[in-house]
Amino acid sequence: MVVGYIALWIVISTNATSFYEAKAYYLSYFPLLMKDAILLTWLGIAMCGFSIYLLSYAQKLPGVIHKGVAQVMAVLNSILICWQVFTML
Repeated sequence: MVVGYIALWIVISTNATSFYEAKAYYLSYFPLLMKDAILLTWLGIAMCGFSIYLLSYAQKLPGVIHKGVAQVMAVLNSILICWQVFTML
């Protein structure tokens, strides 16, 4: 979901003429209760954080594949969190 938000922002921002136009067009895709850029950013950070929390338990499962996949996904979620914090619409 967070990757979708980021991809949507990249597509919209490359076609827009100004930041405020891009932001308004980006927020038009969301329902009225979620039309706040800061709220969407914090929601993305929370989802990635919760995913890292669940992946930490997946690393304790038996099997090498589970541990490797969980570690890679945790690193990707950490990168997404950094991206969300850095951009902070």
